[in-house]
Amino acid sequence: MNKYKIYYFLRLAVSALFGLFLGLVFLWLSPYAREVFDILVIAMGLLTTVLNIPSLLVAMKGIGKKGEWVNLLMALSSIVLGMLLMLLQTEFLLLLLGVYSVLLPLVRILLVEDHVQRFKREIPRFLVGLVMVTIFLLDAEAMVLRLGAYVTLGITAFYLLGGIISAFFIFSEK
Repeated sequence: MNKYKIYYFLRLAVSALFGLFLGLVFLWLSPYAREVFDILVIAMGLLTTVLNIPSLLVAMKGIGKKGEWVNLLMALSSIVLGMLLMLLQTEFLLLLLGVYSVLLPLVRILLVEDHVQRFKREIPRFLVGLVMVTIFLLDAEAMVLRLGAYVTLGITAFYLLGGIISAFFIFSEK
């Protein structure tokens, strides 16, 4: 076997094993979903705080421009919400941050001239906000972990099967 084949199959095996491991971890953690989501709430607060610091700096730099006051207030409120979420860890703050994460991208899209480009940049934040609101309203922490496990295992199986089929065509003797 040449080096490319070895690399290909090694990469395929490591990726499949990682996906299998991640899916099994999600399944194993589903009975402890409440504790896992408490940790995720802290992580979400930290992430919200850290990711909005550049927005705050950009808004402070361009404070004289139209719309920068709105961006400044939104960045400050995002940072405050993130810090409160880390410190207080209440479900109401998670819901508030989720609603805010849904509304913030919509406002940012309306404030710029290139709506399509901004929409593409704001999709992840919008989707995270929707997931947070949905989890809060349905009280579905364990279900989300199980769903994550099934999706991860399904993607891993699809990746492994696709890799094996591709290897058959790539490495078959011509």
